[in-house]
Amino acid sequence: EPERLARIGSAAGIAGMFTLFLAVGWLLWKHRDQLVNLNPVLKKLLLVSGVCAVFILPLGMSDWPYYFSAGKAVSNHINPYVEQWTHQVDFSDPMYKGALIGFSYGPVMATVFKWLYMASQGRPEIFLLIWKFVMLLVLIGAGVITMKLVKLFSDGKDAAPYYLLWFAQPIFLFEWVVNVHFDGLWLLFLLLAIYAARAKRWWLVFPALIIGVWIKYIPILLLPFFALWWWQELNWQNWKKLLSQMGLGLGIAGLISVLSWWPYWAGPQVFSSLVLQSKWVAWSWFGVIYYSLKPLFMWFLGDQTHWYLTRLAQGFLLAVFIFTLYPMIKKCLAILFKKARWEDGEYVQAMIIFLLAYLLIWQKSFTPWYGAWFIPLGLIAFQKYRHPYMMKIITWFSSAAFIFHIVFIIDWFSKDPGAGGQLWFNYLIVGSIVMYPLYLIFRWRQKNYAASEVVEIKV
Repeated sequence: EPERLARIGSAAGIAGMFTLFLAVGWLLWKHRDQLVNLNPVLKKLLLVSGVCAVFILPLGMSDWPYYFSAGKAVSNHINPYVEQWTHQVDFSDPMYKGALIGFSYGPVMATVFKWLYMASQGRPEIFLLIWKFVMLLVLIGAGVITMKLVKLFSDGKDAAPYYLLWFAQPIFLFEWVVNVHFDGLWLLFLLLAIYAARAKRWWLVFPALIIGVWIKYIPILLLPFFALWWWQELNWQNWKKLLSQMGLGLGIAGLISVLSWWPYWAGPQVFSSLVLQSKWVAWSWFGVIYYSLKPLFMWFLGDQTHWYLTRLAQGFLLAVFIFTLYPMIKKCLAILFKKARWEDGEYVQAMIIFLLAYLLIWQKSFTPWYGAWFIPLGLIAFQKYRHPYMMKIITWFSSAAFIFHIVFIIDWFSKDPGAGGQLWFNYLIVGSIVMYPLYLIFRWRQKNYAASEVVEIKV
């Protein structure tokens, strides 16, 4: 009985903490314009919370031991993309140890983890501490570049209210600094690419993007938007200059790719882990459809259920994905044939809409820190166009994402944990986190993704 009460108390305490995160995140966005005049004492407390996040252990995750184990493997002259290596979670009871073949991230991260492992002299606690400081620096760097872009895209409008909004975000402090997910690192280079495109420094755009791609493959989805952006600027007066800049940029990007992959390249099989990862299903529309229909399909298809059901679910979601993006596809084709143009800010907004549709509709897995992808781009687009849907979307993701942790932690401390693999948990996450921003996207689609809308903004 005392043990049961202790588990209930621990679950309630941690759930309460995440409820507080949710509330703080929502209040920060609601009062975003008043944050610049925040009490100096509160500002110092927010600074202290950022520093404290460095020294708080990650909560029940095996991602950073994965980074540590990969660094150890590379340091021992193992190619984690094609050779077997060991993923070991030291700080768990019982200690987890498993064999892997394949590495989920780009070669830049494999090398970074090797350097961190060597700097920590093989001690996981030192590795974690160094990595946390790196993530804090990434948070600061991404924030500074985001604010510069907010000001640049909004023709000099004051970005001061957003500085504190950025650095006080619970989702950033918890997911990037406490849990050390490194999405901020590829976002940093994506923001640099946007800055270079806005300044028409095309020779820098693609090198910045390719570094982001070889950190985590997500930025490759946005390459077509940058190519279209460059193509729009091309005309008979500047074609020599833009072609030479493009050639230089592609040459540098190619050199970066060769140097990044040099220690690891063993043919196309280096991407085998990426293929396997694309099949992972968790807390997504695909998961809801597949696991809801599986019992019915098993009844009349038996062993062929998986083959037919995956194609049915993927075919349906692909149709919804294309339907959602159809107005944007038409506009892209018009730009391609030089019959239309986008403002620079509209390219940023188009990237957000595409990533949202990809994550919420097509991708088979959804985890709460993915919502942080949209905050820097959303701040840039919102300050430029003041579209209410944009503010509502980034507010929702930065706050509602903690619903995942609240339910997950309560289950974690229960007598029979395992909610993450249950159908009801898929319904909960899709219903509580995914549905609202997806609803806004469909409403926005009805207006052909107009860049701005003059209405009262309520969060």
